[in-house]
Amino acid sequence: TGGRITALDWRPVLLMTVLLAMLPMFAYPFLGPRNSLLLAATLFIGTLLLSAALLLLMRSWFPPVAALVAISLGYPLWSWRRLERAVRFLEQELDDLHRQRAELAIHQGMDLQIAAAFLQRILPVQGWALLDADGVVREQSGQVRTVNNLSSQVGHWDPGTSSWSTPCATDASTLALFWAKGSEPGDDERSLLDGLARQLRGGESTAGHSTDLLQSRIEQVNAATRQLGELRRFVEDALSFMSDGVLVVDAFGKILIANERAALYLAGDPAAKLSDTALHDYLQAVELQDSASWDEQLRSVLLEGRRVQCNAQHADGRDLLVQIAPLTVHGEETDALVINFSDISNLRASERKRSELLNFLSHDLRSPLVSMLALLELASSRKPDAAMGELLERMRGNTERTLSLAEQTGPDSPHSGARAIDGVLMLGGGIPVTASGSVVAGIGVAGAPTSADDHACAQAGIDAV
Repeated sequence: TGGRITALDWRPVLLMTVLLAMLPMFAYPFLGPRNSLLLAATLFIGTLLLSAALLLLMRSWFPPVAALVAISLGYPLWSWRRLERAVRFLEQELDDLHRQRAELAIHQGMDLQIAAAFLQRILPVQGWALLDADGVVREQSGQVRTVNNLSSQVGHWDPGTSSWSTPCATDASTLALFWAKGSEPGDDERSLLDGLARQLRGGESTAGHSTDLLQSRIEQVNAATRQLGELRRFVEDALSFMSDGVLVVDAFGKILIANERAALYLAGDPAAKLSDTALHDYLQAVELQDSASWDEQLRSVLLEGRRVQCNAQHADGRDLLVQIAPLTVHGEETDALVINFSDISNLRASERKRSELLNFLSHDLRSPLVSMLALLELASSRKPDAAMGELLERMRGNTERTLSLAEQTGPDSPHSGARAIDGVLMLGGGIPVTASGSVVAGIGVAGAPTSADDHACAQAGIDAV
């Protein structure tokens, strides 16, 4: 149009250049990589359009070069800075994960001598040898034969020498196990040997085969995540095979881990899922004995850090021994609880049978003894001669001592447990209890219709105890 174009004053040019250069620096921390790239491209095009609009509409020239250079350099510099921080963080976390993993017993290095000695006990292995790369024996035990063609194959079976060999990744050696001539391991034995081979070669490599540093770190993080999942499954599988019910509960009453036995005891179904549910939803069916309450027991463990143990009974009649212990993860405060439920129904049933037997024996022993004391008292009142009086007094002493012993065998007596007894008690018609060919005790029963019934009842009592 032939109009005059004027250059903007340096002050507004500087202000707009600084604003266009600094705007992405404030926006990048809140955006992801894709949105950051879109923002940089939008600002780049917007700066050109701004300069063109000022030129066409206001006939003023705004030099966009400085702003465009700042925008063009800002995105890669910020991305480099963010990538550097991400890689450094990944390296620190991976080092920490590897250190913690190495401290776990299930991931520690294998002791070849322990493993080989153990395999000799459960497998028909006659001997083992640790060979170097040249086939020279470094360590050996048992019957060892010469292995001419040392194979680098994992889990290799040599029928000529009846030997199984696998390489060790730690020191380039080879472990060889020797069977009897003409024999070989079965399928189940080979599965166990395959597990040994995996451990000796250090498992599958998880260090990342990519030449890209970031991709390698990502692969290592994925491997660490898989190992964490394997560890959790290992713990859950180990708990599931325990004979007791085990619960791990956080400090606020939420069940974190529960094995199948705990689900059976508390929910009546071993397949029930107790994790992520409230603990008190299942404790209502378990009544503590001896006037104890769940709230008091849990409070003493959480607040005082004590270990408690108490007897309980489930609504279905199952007798349980409950043990609660604090679990500390961070610092000194209790972060979780471990609750163990042991089924003691058989033990309680045996105790009840024992109490019934002792009550029965004590009653049938006391009745004739009291009658005998009454007869002795009657005989003494008739003023017998000296010889007869001495005999009656001796009978009275023996009868009173036997009556005292019968009273001590009662279920309510504090002396009804195991104890040392002076003297020997002879029971007419009783069944002797022998040990190493010597009579150490006897049980006699009276009051049944026939002597054969007395004998059968006494024998049943011995079998029950």
